[in-house]
Amino acid sequence: MSTQTKNYGFTKDNENDFYNVNTVNNNLDKIDTEMKRIEEEAKSFNQQVADNTKAIAAVDTKVDNHIKEDLGHVRYIGTTNSGNAWVCVSDDIIWETVGLPLVRAKIGSSYKIQVVTTNTGNITLTLKNKDGSKVTNAYPVLNLDGTQIPANSITSGAMVTVSFNGGTFFLQGSRSGVNVQRGKLELTTPGTHSFTVPKGVSKLTAYIFGAGGGGGGCSTDVYYGGGGGGAGAFMLASIDVKPDDVLSLVVGAGGFGPSGANNGQPGGMSGITIAGLQYQAGGGGGGTYASGNGSYPWGNGGQGGMWSRTGTTGLVGVNDTANGGIIYTFANSAPSNFLMSYSGGSGDCGKTPNYGGGGGGGPSDAQGGFPANQLSPGAAPSVYCNVQGGKGGSGDYKGSGNNGGLAAGGGGSSSTVGKAGDGGNGKIILHW
Repeated sequence: MSTQTKNYGFTKDNENDFYNVNTVNNNLDKIDTEMKRIEEEAKSFNQQVADNTKAIAAVDTKVDNHIKEDLGHVRYIGTTNSGNAWVCVSDDIIWETVGLPLVRAKIGSSYKIQVVTTNTGNITLTLKNKDGSKVTNAYPVLNLDGTQIPANSITSGAMVTVSFNGGTFFLQGSRSGVNVQRGKLELTTPGTHSFTVPKGVSKLTAYIFGAGGGGGGCSTDVYYGGGGGGAGAFMLASIDVKPDDVLSLVVGAGGFGPSGANNGQPGGMSGITIAGLQYQAGGGGGGTYASGNGSYPWGNGGQGGMWSRTGTTGLVGVNDTANGGIIYTFANSAPSNFLMSYSGGSGDCGKTPNYGGGGGGGPSDAQGGFPANQLSPGAAPSVYCNVQGGKGGSGDYKGSGNNGGLAAGGGGSSSTVGKAGDGGNGKIILHW
């Protein structure tokens, strides 16, 4: 009895059967059909392999081109050879190839470089390939705002990234190894000033002094004199900033000390404004003039300035005590970067015969200003302080008052022809 093969169903005659030509032919037809199918499938498979090989090659080419030509990559090209005239040698530089007789890097290409020596001045960068066949000009390396990089700004060992625009390399982002140089700005000229925060600086410490008030004049050659001016206040603040922030700084002018029947002018307020927040030290109040009339013919002293406002003119009379400066700690009541403030010393009235009242003493960063005592001016505290105000102006005998020192009040006049002392100007100091 005939049987069939397992996989393709070929007929197998039994050994006892007679040879059947038709059976053999049928088997050959099946073999032919299967061989043709295998051949066609092999062709299809080979085509798929070829197509996949081409696709993989295309991807490899794209990846290779992406690595070699993509301007979005930052390539490390080694170290510089000096602090200012940088030269980097590498075969990873992307070169400009379109219509340029000049050899230069491709516009938009970016490179990471390790600096071996701290710069001492302006910086340039020259690029070379390893065989020396391509060498660029020395192009300037600038900050993103187009300014030159100051000396000692990029320290030895720093990693910096630069991008090329066709004529200049620009530093990118925050660079590792930037030297933030400590600095100081001191302003004593009255008026408005502007300050731009240097690169790498995030915090400023500010010492702010308000201006002193002017002493009071004298209307007649009376027995008494005009009152002394009060001193300006002091504020210490820590200001959060960013590089290139612009601060507006105002230094207060000392109050004018007049002659005759005129009160002293209050001192100007000093302050710093950034992003709408103000850091202020008030000016001292002016002294009033000696009228020679009534029960109190002398002039009264000016009140010392406070952190938030200017002192009152003529607040300190014969029955009042000229006050020394007091501290404001801003505990739970103001921005945390308001550290502390001291008020200025008050001026005194001109009740000493033939003398004007003394001006109040300017404060320091450790203590409030001392008050005047009749004709004697208030002193400036000097213990445990980094910065201090000035001494108040005294009231001379039958004459003009003396000017106050830094932030201090002016002395009162004791003569119709004498002029009262001017208050001292304010001051602002920034440290970073």
